[in-house]
Amino acid sequence: MVAGLPERAGDRLYNTAVLVGPEGVRGVYRKAHLYGQEREVFDRGDEGFGVWDLPVGRVAALLCYDLRFAEAVRILLLRGVHLLCVPTTWTDQGKPQPWDDRGWCGANYLAAGHAYGNRMWVACADRAGQDGRVRTLGCSAVFAPTGYAAVGPAPPDAEAILVADCDLRAVEEMRQAAGADLVADRRPELYGELVGQRR
Repeated sequence: MVAGLPERAGDRLYNTAVLVGPEGVRGVYRKAHLYGQEREVFDRGDEGFGVWDLPVGRVAALLCYDLRFAEAVRILLLRGVHLLCVPTTWTDQGKPQPWDDRGWCGANYLAAGHAYGNRMWVACADRAGQDGRVRTLGCSAVFAPTGYAAVGPAPPDAEAILVADCDLRAVEEMRQAAGADLVADRRPELYGELVGQRR
């Protein structure tokens, strides 16, 4: 199980995702990219992007706004992640049209794009319904490495349990398909601007 929670470490407070299994906590990820008012409460994660080796495959987590940073997801591809778990709070704030005609929110398309572009499973779990003045979008979903929804998006205003059969072992074969090796075909010498280097 991957779940989000506030974590106190000394005098610091983090927005954290934890991976818990039958033997207890297997991993901790502290949110790297803080959104809006989060900066008034939490400290930025300071341990990078962890990967957890499980019997079913390699798993990692990002939290909500982190998903907007392609660099973070690409690092996880380079570390061999098969399943990316994203506990999130997608809201309608600043979104005049939170859902499209299909019932998808914008973040669903973002997650689907990361799944396809990095050939990994992406599982997003959002809250649903009203929370004080904030309306959360629901739309939890699991996206296959093909970019298609294996299950979801869930309804915007009710709890839902989504179940998907994720074959994590097939991910490596998809990443190394003939003529399209997502790691070997990269051109890092052209990407310097992403890390502040100029050509």
